[in-house]
Amino acid sequence: MPNSHLLLSDSDQFRESSNHPAVDLSVVRRGKTVWNCASYSTTTITASYGGQTATTTLTVRAPTLVSITVSPNTYTIASGTALQFHATGNYSDNSTLDLTSQVSWSSTNSTAATVSNTSGSQGLSTGVNPGTVTITAVSGGVQGAASVTVQ
Repeated sequence: MPNSHLLLSDSDQFRESSNHPAVDLSVVRRGKTVWNCASYSTTTITASYGGQTATTTLTVRAPTLVSITVSPNTYTIASGTALQFHATGNYSDNSTLDLTSQVSWSSTNSTAATVSNTSGSQGLSTGVNPGTVTITAVSGGVQGAASVTVQ
């Protein structure tokens, strides 16, 4: 759910309304009007003052995934040992979300190191043979990568 706020006016003489049930009007501090959007939606906002009426459209969109950070970024492990990678989604509204269990994981060389997509162990990499491998996490065309060296 979004937590979006929009200041429309700082006067208590305006009267505003919305045509969408998920958009809530709140009046805070000294008559400032703030809209609180409880869902991603579009609404028409109407403001009236002194017999004049104006309308505008307010659209609250879901943030988009901009990049994925895989951590640890670079690591060395011994053959036969495991390392848990984590994928963090970075969104257009500057928020982040742990995507470790939601991304698709891959290894550039599974003879050196594997990485799991199995439920409950997503992102778990196991060193198999010496070599350097890129571990990639992908979601909706956005990807992030890290490097693991197996000794």
